Amino acid sequence: MKKIISLICLLLIVGLWTQGWSQTWETRGKLTTAIYAFEDSIQHQRVYETVRFEAKHDKFRFNFAGRAMMDMNSDDETDDERLLKAHSASISGDGLFNGLLDFTVGRQFLHPGLVFGSLDGVNLVWHPMEKLDWQMYGGVESHLYRSFKIYNSDDATVYGTALRYRDVFNSTIQLVYFNKSTADETQWEIAGVNLNNRSLSWLNLSLQAHNDLVNERLHRLYGQVRLIPSERYNLVFRYKQQYPQVYGDSFFKIFDIKQYEQLSFGANYFITAKYALMADYQMVSLADGEGNANRLYITLSDLNGSIGFIYESGDLGDETGFLFDYGYDVTEKLTVSASVDFSRYRLEEVYDYERQVGNAFKLAYKFSNNLRADVEYQFLNNYVKYEDHRLLAHIHFMW
Repeated sequence: MKKIISLICLLLIVGLWTQGWSQTWETRGKLTTAIYAFEDSIQHQRVYETVRFEAKHDKFRFNFAGRAMMDMNSDDETDDERLLKAHSASISGDGLFNGLLDFTVGRQFLHPGLVFGSLDGVNLVWHPMEKLDWQMYGGVESHLYRSFKIYNSDDATVYGTALRYRDVFNSTIQLVYFNKSTADETQWEIAGVNLNNRSLSWLNLSLQAHNDLVNERLHRLYGQVRLIPSERYNLVFRYKQQYPQVYGDSFFKIFDIKQYEQLSFGANYFITAKYALMADYQMVSLADGEGNANRLYITLSDLNGSIGFIYESGDLGDETGFLFDYGYDVTEKLTVSASVDFSRYRLEEVYDYERQVGNAFKLAYKFSNNLRADVEYQFLNNYVKYEDHRLLAHIHFMW
């Protein structure tokens, strides 16, 4: 698989170059230098270089997003796999052959109608009809730390397909299939259907039903109803029944995998054009009567930030917390922001309540449209560490 992917990439690059396109690519990108200073058992002064880059010509694009890290003040050896990361590195084309085909080759993030993640491989989307899309993808799962290493096909082979038909009675219907295997076993094989309907302007319905073919059980059932009676407020009802998606070689395999159900109700109310009030209430129930939990989350926000309250109770623990996140433009170029996170919690009734406070204060300055910088001070206090002070600084260059 790795040889095939490398060969395809090489042929595409050579083909584009020989066509004389190398002189007409439009590029844009962002280069960020970050310094992160903190202390655990030793002091750290880490320097991160992050780059996002896109080159485009006509229907073709090259994308890259990567990061390099170095610890300036530590003799600890960090795994090479964590020093250099490639979050994405791909060549893609859109609307080829009179709009019939889109393709992406390389490392890419995928959400093909179900939760997946990052893939090192090929993703093809065929448009045989105006309203019909057929997606086919395959390769290997991207490295855990997103290093430049590519897994062997025996470690994590992934392939799947999704067939989507749009505008059927104002609905979108999608059939999905996903397979993840190692040389020894099929870890996941999931097939299902997704449906979204907007027949009425004030009503949006969504449904997802996915079946786990390996364990012969319903893997995920999700439904959402969004009511929009007016521009001032909307209501959302959600129901989810699901098994955790834990792969066979995962550390979490040591736990007994249980199904859970979640029922939630949310409301958004726009008090004025500037202020909005949001509330969300959730109930969670574990299988076999092993526990129930409740969660209430309320926030008041405007264009600059929000203040919120969270309350949790039940068999999964108790928590009361307050959240604050706000920014203020001192001048057109200088922005000051602060965030506070305070919580009081316990995991079980037999334990005493613990307290945690996290703060962050940030200054951001815009030198020009291409150059910006910010510095942030972070403070954390909890039962593990009485005082944790950290400093984070960025310099962003965009073109």
